[in-house]
Amino acid sequence: MEQSRKILVKARKGDKKAFEELLLKYDKKVYGYIFSLIHNQETALDLTQDTFIKVFEKLYTFDLEKNFSTWLFTIAKNNTFNYLKKQKKAMEIYTKEETSITADNNNPSQIYEKKEEAKELYSIIDKLPKKYKVLIYLKYIERLNYDQISEKLNIPVSTVESRLYSARQRLVKKINSYKSGGDF
Repeated sequence: MEQSRKILVKARKGDKKAFEELLLKYDKKVYGYIFSLIHNQETALDLTQDTFIKVFEKLYTFDLEKNFSTWLFTIAKNNTFNYLKKQKKAMEIYTKEETSITADNNNPSQIYEKKEEAKELYSIIDKLPKKYKVLIYLKYIERLNYDQISEKLNIPVSTVESRLYSARQRLVKKINSYKSGGDF
């Protein structure tokens, strides 16, 4: 523990070698944590790098009496959740744009109804487990084919097919439950 504190003190003073030691000690753990949240290698790598940039920039604010790994993983979590919020907003904007294009522009009530349906659908999709939600997003929002999804998530095509089938089944159940007055 005392050795870690010495490294932290040096890193806080701008010692790049000390910061490299911290990076080497935690980078795989942080990457694994972020990957477990988003299941995308490239994005997890980007978010891991971004996390360590933020740690480097804010290291002077770290209280040496606290646990460094807790602080580090809090930054990683917040960074990842901020990314996911941005993705959700992008999906909402896309859904709104797509709805307005397909709606009969001469009928305001139809436009409103389509937008409300899109919001409800997105809300239902958002309640799906993460591994299904990601597939629905990639297939129907980004319009990727099975091979592209397989490559992006680094999983076999057969897994993409079976998970997407399960995702659609769950989505149909949730939609039917919602339409019959139940909860998502």
